[in-house]
Amino acid sequence: MGNVCITIDGGTTNTRCLIWDQEARVIASCKCNIGARNGAMEHGNDTLKVQLKHNLEQVLTSSGHSWRDVEYILACGMITCSSGLYELPHLSTPAGLKELSEGIQTILLPEVSPVPGVKNHVNHLDFESIDQMDMMRGEETESMALLRLHHTGSPMLLILPGSHNKYISVDEQSRITGCMTSMSGEILSSLTQNTILAASVNCSFLDESELDRHWLLNGYKNSCELGIGRAAFLTRVLHLFCELSPQQLGSYLLGTVLALDLEALRG
Repeated sequence: MGNVCITIDGGTTNTRCLIWDQEARVIASCKCNIGARNGAMEHGNDTLKVQLKHNLEQVLTSSGHSWRDVEYILACGMITCSSGLYELPHLSTPAGLKELSEGIQTILLPEVSPVPGVKNHVNHLDFESIDQMDMMRGEETESMALLRLHHTGSPMLLILPGSHNKYISVDEQSRITGCMTSMSGEILSSLTQNTILAASVNCSFLDESELDRHWLLNGYKNSCELGIGRAAFLTRVLHLFCELSPQQLGSYLLGTVLALDLEALRG
């Protein structure tokens, strides 16, 4: 049936496997809710290995292929961190397509070729400079694809949302010059599903069509002025006394969390 390749995008909370044909078309994919976070909590990657093996077999079966058709597997993301499948060192910025491709390593897992990730370049790291240090695994791969499509030759800031939001600066030569990570995705998830605010927002996240810009900006404003602890709790106050819709309340809560990222970027 011809050769195919498989890509693995291993994140903090989810792992995705895609199988591609020779025309670079995705012919099957699967996703599971497991990632580097599980390895960190379980102090080992056995569960991740078992699930990853299952995922790879699933995409092969659903595409009508077998292992003998697989030419290679490419892996990137948090799967290459200490709590992932195999740890690789970060590359230092600036890093572009050339540096990333040169940093690819073949490891002793059958046909796996992960990308090592990128870290900010900081000459001397101590408490005073710790806010300058950051790193990424997987987003550097996504960035190269985005830059190939959209880079105009000017410096850019790429924003990649997820469990950990990434803000990636790029220079005129399409090289990553630095990044900033926030835990706002996980913070929003915890507030939405695991706190007293869950009932106010129906334990669910907004989709794009439900976003209320007015209440998003209200949440941002209160978070900047009052701090997220107080501003987030006001979601419940608004629910009890102002009869707002879950969409309005969800937009407000999202604004309180995103304010943290914007303030960090200003710093």
